[in-house]
Amino acid sequence: MTVSETYLSVKQVSKQIGVSARLVYKLVNSGSLTHVRVGHRIVIPKSELQNFLERHQFTALR
Repeated sequence: MTVSETYLSVKQVSKQIGVSARLVYKLVNSGSLTHVRVGHRIVIPKSELQNFLERHQFTALR
């Protein structure tokens, strides 16, 4: 993570990956999704979201 990196809000992450904000908060609280707290606000580095998606990617069965 760097200072110039792009950060996303919980709401932005939920819209981008098509899940509820509640699920994003659960992922953050469980430690599955790396985040940064800025005061009371939670932001997710875009690179960490990409890493999370790559770690949880699966190949559909034919």
